[in-house]
Amino acid sequence: MSRVPGFSRRGALGAFVVLAWLAGLGLLARRELVRGPVERLAEAASRVNPGVVFYEVLQGEKHVGYASSTIDTARSEIQVRDVFVADLTIGGGVHRASAQSSVSLSRRLALKSFELSFVSDSAPIRVTGTAEGDSVIVYTLSTGEGPGEPQRLRTGGPILLPTLVPLAVALGERPKVGSKLTVPVFDPTAMAPRNVEISITAESLFTVSDSAQLDSTGGRWVVAKRDTVRAWKLATESRAVSAGWVDEQGRLVESAQAGGIVLRRTAYELAFENWRIDRANGAAGRR
Repeated sequence: MSRVPGFSRRGALGAFVVLAWLAGLGLLARRELVRGPVERLAEAASRVNPGVVFYEVLQGEKHVGYASSTIDTARSEIQVRDVFVADLTIGGGVHRASAQSSVSLSRRLALKSFELSFVSDSAPIRVTGTAEGDSVIVYTLSTGEGPGEPQRLRTGGPILLPTLVPLAVALGERPKVGSKLTVPVFDPTAMAPRNVEISITAESLFTVSDSAQLDSTGGRWVVAKRDTVRAWKLATESRAVSAGWVDEQGRLVESAQAGGIVLRRTAYELAFENWRIDRANGAAGRR
């Protein structure tokens, strides 16, 4: 991981965890789909469905935060927004880390613009960028020391931000164990393009919490309904993306990250409300 001005070692570790999560939201894509004919991408884009999924963030057995991934579709564009907030134990202390990602695509799945931000104990980091055609990205990196100069990055062809890959997987063929795929990705930890090889190593059926109800006795949300989701395990040696289990729509089901962090799909109330309740109870206990 390249060093960013204004980053402490602790901040760099936290940023890597968050960026790994962003990458882990979707890893699987077909190279021929991404680099294929424009007509095929346009046809595939018409099958993109809006929706939101939520995740509880665990560190060991402790619920430390929540995450979400939202896809919105409009007449002229597709918006992909991701949020991550967690109180991570790093270096013996607890540190709040939050990240947001917003990406705008045309209805033909061409990258238009993006914004990535990360905030922790160290200087905040914000990366904004726009696409010029299909082979150049112009981006600006801002830290606590102020915004940097715009940089032009030649990508050599169409490229995916990590959070865009779920859209590609939704349009490809059904995943198959044993397959190996190469994905052109913009690596936000290095500010450079990467050709990342992904291996599909396993297939399994997961049971996830589909809805929740409030337990008036315990004052916490509990599972009301469960659903089953088929997922495929993806492995890679690259730091540009992270391994995890994804469904046939390319949405993350479960993923283990650096620092003992686990993301697990669940209902909104179980992901966010229970974390908020635990934090409130913890603060009350310290008074």
